[in-house]
Amino acid sequence: PAPAAKPAPAAKPAPAAKPVPAPMPVPVPVPVPVPVPNLQPAAPKPAAALTPEERSKRAAEDAKDREEHRQRQVVTKATRDETRRAEEAEAAKRREEKAEIRKSEAKSKKEEVKLAKLRERTERERSEKEARDLAEYIKDQEARKLTEEKCLANESRRREMCVTFDKVFVRGQTRLFCFDESNANVDTECTVCFNDFQTGDELREIVKCAHSFCQGC
Repeated sequence: PAPAAKPAPAAKPAPAAKPVPAPMPVPVPVPVPVPVPNLQPAAPKPAAALTPEERSKRAAEDAKDREEHRQRQVVTKATRDETRRAEEAEAAKRREEKAEIRKSEAKSKKEEVKLAKLRERTERERSEKEARDLAEYIKDQEARKLTEEKCLANESRRREMCVTFDKVFVRGQTRLFCFDESNANVDTECTVCFNDFQTGDELREIVKCAHSFCQGC
């Protein structure tokens, strides 16, 4: 016979879930009241309610306060005086600087005016010199022109006189002839240059006095 089948094993039970712990409560801070100090000074006791020791102490404190106030006033006055002196010194320094600047500007302006006058004088002297040179040049040209005109007039008059002299005297009072040594009535030398005549020389003789001259003389 066949063996009998084994029964199936029983299923194991599932493990139980662990319990989740509850969250811890967060402590809430409790505000602690802070005592507010009284900033207002306590009202002083009236003088009648003070004891002699408190009166003497208050008098000493008042004297000390007055002395400190006086010292603060002295320090404040000294600081104010020092500040005023520093401001006055600074103002004086600025005034001196402005005075120096004005002085320098005035000096520069004076130098510029001096240079301008010097340039103007130089330009005027140059213009005057050019005008004088031009006047002298024109005067020299006019004098040269007058001299040339006078020379031309003199030359023209001399030529006219020469022509007149040639017409009146030379042609009318002299005669041309050829020198011949055989002629004993004729001079053998020139009356002006004293050169001896040669046979065949053309001579000119004054008719009235019979003086003979070579052609050059």
